[in-house]
Amino acid sequence: MAWSTPDISRVTDALSDLLTQALADAVNPPLSIPHFTVKMSLSSPEIARGEAPCQLTLYLMHVGRDPTWRNTPAAGPRPQLNTAQPLSLNLYYLLTAWAGPDYTSEQRAMTIALQAFHTRPVYRLPPTNDEVTITVEADTIEEMSRLWQAFTVPMRLSCVVKVGVVFVTPALLAPKPQPPPVTANLAVGPTPGAGDPPVLYAAMNLAFAPYPPPADPALQTVSGGELVAVGGSNIVLRGAGLDQAAAAQVFLSTADGLTEWRITAAPAWRTGAASPGELALTLPVAYVNPASGAPAPPARTPAPGVYRLSVGRNVPAPKVRSNTVPLTVAARIDSLAAPPTPGAHYTLAGAGFATAPGATTVSLGAIPLAPSGAASPPPGRFHVAAGGASIAFTLPAILPPPGTYPIGVVVNGVPCLPGFTVTL
Repeated sequence: MAWSTPDISRVTDALSDLLTQALADAVNPPLSIPHFTVKMSLSSPEIARGEAPCQLTLYLMHVGRDPTWRNTPAAGPRPQLNTAQPLSLNLYYLLTAWAGPDYTSEQRAMTIALQAFHTRPVYRLPPTNDEVTITVEADTIEEMSRLWQAFTVPMRLSCVVKVGVVFVTPALLAPKPQPPPVTANLAVGPTPGAGDPPVLYAAMNLAFAPYPPPADPALQTVSGGELVAVGGSNIVLRGAGLDQAAAAQVFLSTADGLTEWRITAAPAWRTGAASPGELALTLPVAYVNPASGAPAPPARTPAPGVYRLSVGRNVPAPKVRSNTVPLTVAARIDSLAAPPTPGAHYTLAGAGFATAPGATTVSLGAIPLAPSGAASPPPGRFHVAAGGASIAFTLPAILPPPGTYPIGVVVNGVPCLPGFTVTL
């Protein structure tokens, strides 16, 4: 996706800052121009005239559609709707210098500005590092004469500077009113009779994941599909007969069913009063130790993987179990800390990261990072801290092209919820 801005004045402000810094640095080589007073202006030349001993003006006089990007989708290889991709523009600035009878200051100001633009044919706009090209146009004296006839001031030292390509964010139009529904779809499930086991509905589940970590853990919702949770999540399952004695206990088991934990034992995962059609659970914030697997549930959230949930009872006999529904537990990423110095490692803080060889993988976009045993990994590698609470990683020695890259973490085959990125 091409970068875009909702306001082209941000580009003008960035160019003004560039010229202001260039004027301050002109006393140094290679220009070594003695200090003189210059006032920077972004207004029309007819407004700026006479305001200071030496006036340098960068005026946005024209905006045109970029012909190259006009029929090129910025968001991918396939054509897009007009409102689905940014507007591509070239900005044309009139750069002028005026100092009355002081021709030396006038020409020095123009020299500094032209050198600043010529030195940076590709300029990254701070603070986003979005790229534009800066070109001093080769206009003839006849073309410039016709241009100055449009202003109410005499012609002065000037040139045209082209900046492109600038992408403008399309406006989000209000959705059209939709007609009221004329049909409704209903789904029904069996209601357990006397002596029948309770029932859980896998297709009616909800999962609330605290990612990024909010004040209220029930922030992010995933509905109608795979039940995914992290340590600290609140999850809700639908069912029938969940308030009867045969559904008093909740059980979590491994995918193969060989290990089972009763998660209604202290500390209990079940929250709220018993409801016939709803089961609410809260997972512990802390995960089991990645090396020992202890403490086991319900004291801790199990290691990332696929598990099964069911309700039932062990006593009095006979033992009762409902059907099982899958629960996928993912590792939790809480924050991403940038390195304090260039070349140092980033730090992902969270919980549930596996320390066993090959159990945790980290990627920068499509670029996989290699594991490392060093707490401060070398370029292109990552290290999982003992206890699984953080991951340190360093960017590759050869950086990919500038852009925004998502951080992908997979633990025990389960991807972490996305959201954190690195911008180069």
